[in-house]
Amino acid sequence: AEQKKGFLSGCEKNKVNSKVANQVFEQIETFARYGFNKAHATGYAYVAYQCGYLKVHYPEEFMAANMTSEMDSSDRIYKLMDECRRMKIQVVPPDINSSFKDFTVKNNQIRFGLQAVKNVGAGVVDAIVEAREKDGEFKSFPDFVSRVNLKSLNRRAVESLITAGAFDSLPGNRAQKVEVVERMLEFGQKVQVSANTVDLFASEGTAIDRKEPEMLDLKDWPIMEKLSKEKEVLGIYVSGHPLDRFRSEIENFGTSDTEKIANVLDGREVRFGGIISSLKLMNDKRGNQMAFATIEDFKGSAEAIIFSDCFEKGKNFISPDNIVMVTGRVSTREGEAPKVIASDLFPLDNLCERFDCRLVIKIEAKLAENKLSAVQDQLGKNIGKTPVVFEAQKNGKVYLIKSKRFMVSPQNQLMINLKEILGESAVYLQQN
Repeated sequence: AEQKKGFLSGCEKNKVNSKVANQVFEQIETFARYGFNKAHATGYAYVAYQCGYLKVHYPEEFMAANMTSEMDSSDRIYKLMDECRRMKIQVVPPDINSSFKDFTVKNNQIRFGLQAVKNVGAGVVDAIVEAREKDGEFKSFPDFVSRVNLKSLNRRAVESLITAGAFDSLPGNRAQKVEVVERMLEFGQKVQVSANTVDLFASEGTAIDRKEPEMLDLKDWPIMEKLSKEKEVLGIYVSGHPLDRFRSEIENFGTSDTEKIANVLDGREVRFGGIISSLKLMNDKRGNQMAFATIEDFKGSAEAIIFSDCFEKGKNFISPDNIVMVTGRVSTREGEAPKVIASDLFPLDNLCERFDCRLVIKIEAKLAENKLSAVQDQLGKNIGKTPVVFEAQKNGKVYLIKSKRFMVSPQNQLMINLKEILGESAVYLQQN
């Protein structure tokens, strides 16, 4: 009371409006409930300065340390991965020939830690690192099971490591390696047992014949299945993302993302793209089908409530692993994560059916003639109503040139084919 009296008296002397003076003091009073003294604030400021310094001068190491500290939180790792992408820091999957327990940095890349893999405990990691440091990198799957102490290893751990991409540096694809796991472990067991026993029937100086299991001639899993399995054991996508080919469209046509939704006011409309990572179907009070969907993007995930009228319009494509654009209003309740009440939901490869858009193709000055010919061939095979714009750079300036020759129907396969020719970031849709 005395402080308020002195404050208001001082304001009056300095000709400050009494209403303004009271409002300012109320703000000061509220802040005082959680405000820090100078010593405390200085300590926090010093820590903030240290973090800022490390992020600027040692960005890879700083982000790797953060990811290690958040290893058990997929949501936090998602956000850190997105920050790494923004900082142009590459994050690569775990590797039995270079990873350790925690996230590490090598050649300006952040390598996933082995203990971040589901079903892989500290004992498994220690056994792998010990064998690697003793006799060098693993050359093959049989070499791995022959050298790593199998008392610390089991089938689930090996399958999880393969699925996470940790065996990618060895011969064979992931599908082949998962199929042969059981036989490889049996082989490794025989090798390790024989190394500790004497074969009374073997000729002196001869080795016990242990034929290495052969991998079947299998094709690797399709990319979507590969990424889905990878996410099961890592909690996030690492070697790629199902949304990568739609990154530009999500940024150009969306008004929000799953991270920003958390700060949007109740009732506001948002539009964001993502993959349906989980879906729960149920009937409403009238017996009509509705759904609760988890939509995942590059920043995290958000729940969308799809009532019967919206569900009926999109029931043919509302299913797990489908990539969609969601329009709806944000619903917030105290103590709960914000949800989006969907009013419209449609596949991301149908954007031009909903929006007035154009196909933008980035053309490099030194583009090979065969590539240019391939692009023209693809555009000529997909005639439609969407204009084509070529983006070119000269002397640091960007020029947009509308094609007089081509109007296309930008179906999914056309986009895939063009991106295979020119690269993922060179082809995208944009609103007119």
